[in-house]
Order: sequence, then C-alpha cells, then structure tokens
Amino acid sequence: MNAMAAEIVAFDERVHRGQVVRLWELVFGYEAAHNAPGLVIDKKLAVGDGLFWVATVDGAVVGTVMAGYDGHRGWIYSLAVHPDCRGRGIGSRLLSWAERGLASRGCVKINLQIMEGNEGVRGFYEANGYAVEKRVSMGTRVLANIEGVQDRRSSAAEGSVLPGVRMDEVEIVSGGVELLGRVAPLWHELNQFHVGVGGPFSDEISGRTFGQRREGLLAGGKALRVEIVYHGGDVGYCISSVCGGVGEIDSLYLKPRYRGRGLGRRLTESALRWMDEHGVSKKVVVALAGNESAV
Repeated sequence: MNAMAAEIVAFDERVHRGQVVRLWELVFGYEAAHNAPGLVIDKKLAVGDGLFWVATVDGAVVGTVMAGYDGHRGWIYSLAVHPDCRGRGIGSRLLSWAERGLASRGCVKINLQIMEGNEGVRGFYEANGYAVEKRVSMGTRVLANIEGVQDRRSSAAEGSVLPGVRMDEVEIVSGGVELLGRVAPLWHELNQFHVGVGGPFSDEISGRTFGQRREGLLAGGKALRVEIVYHGGDVGYCISSVCGGVGEIDSLYLKPRYRGRGLGRRLTESALRWMDEHGVSKKVVVALAGNESAV
C-alpha cells in the first residue's frame, strides 16, 4: 500500500470513534486523564472547528491528525499512523492536510510539541519543514473540566478533607469491549502504583502501555466483561475474562477515596457470578508481588 491508497476524510463520530480510540491507545498509550481518547474526542467535537481528520484504507482507520487555531497560531495534535502502515507517506499527507486546513483560516505560524521519550519522531517533522525552537513548554490542567479528577490544590486549601461518598449515588456500569476506552486513565493510575510498589516485575510494568494491555485482553478469543464504577466520573473498574473453561479477574482498581466501602467486593462477586454463568471449571486472580493489600 502506498500513500495514495489511503483516503483522508473528516472525522465522523458515528463511523470512526471506536477505531480512533483503539489507534490512539496503541500508538500513544495514556498516562493522564486529560489525554483519555474519549475525552479528547468529545472536547474536539464540542469546539466544532472541523480540524479533525482520519486516514482510511478500505474503510479502516490507519491514521489521524487534529489541528487547533486561536486566530493567529495553529497547532498540530494527535498525528498518528498505525505501525503496520508507517513509511508509506501517510503521516506526511495527514500533516499537509492539517497545514492546509489551518492556512485556509489565515494561520501564519504552526506549532507542535513532541513528548519526552518520543524524540525519534523529530526527524519526521524536520523532513516536513519543522525546526526546533528555543522555547520552554509549560502547561497546567484545568481539573474542573476533566471528569472524575479531583483538584488536589483545592482540597489542600480546605484542609484536605474530602466529602463523604454516598453509596446510593455510586453506579456500576456493566459491558464488554466497548468500555475499555474508559478504563485507560484508571489503568494508568494502577500501573503507576505497581511501579511504585516495586517488586520483580516493576521494570516490565513501567514500560507497558494500555494499548499493549488491551491487545492482550482481546487475544485468544476471550469472552470479556468490563465493569465501570461511576460517581460523577469513572472512579474504578474490573476487567474479567473467560477462556478455555478458566475465568480470571484480569484487573481491578478503585481510586483510594473509594476503597474500604465494599465496592471491591461488589466488583469481585459480580465477576465471579459472570464466570459461573459461563460454566468455568477454574477461577483465577493474580496479585503482583509487593501488593499485599490486594491479597
């Protein structure tokens, strides 16, 4: 396949959303709630500026790019190409497409950022006319606009006293693969906890992305169940699977504030009932070394 085989079209929520989420999880991985794919898409669509495109091959999304324009400068975001489709000019076409979109709006300068650890992409942008500038990139998150994230600065100002959680206001949403996108930010919190605990697997865990974890969950024809704990935002989850007569609780996490309230037990019991419905002969749960509290 060459670059011309890929068609670049405007993002269509009904057609492309699920594929874009999966691509971003694979290519980027996510360590912060404000970068969760679903949230990014929702925020971009709310702006409604038409600066969001996908590259498709036979209807399958293989690349994305977003742009932003403040009336003077433009920005390039979320330029991604599926690993199997790189080196074929698709990334350059997406970049050019976004540049034309910005230029048509009167943009006079285009900026972009490269995440630390991803310096390998620098050559790609230099080949497309970009150069490193003497700037210091700074930023802050507006936590009030990130669903489910507590502003710790406000909490500190109030003596770090968190209000009580009423269990009758907590909802558990059950589903399957379609809920995995909501798990990603919470999974990264759990992953960072595991890295902090240490143990024999900490080096392996520290380099793992949710995209890789997702691929493992979907491999081998597993039946998958995902439950999300919702309380004004996603605050916990449980992922269970059944394969070959064996049921497993693959991953379970609750934000610290929601622990010790019976939610972990509810998630576990629900997962075990689901396994019983599938007639499993064996049930498995694994806790990493060093995580004695989970045991």
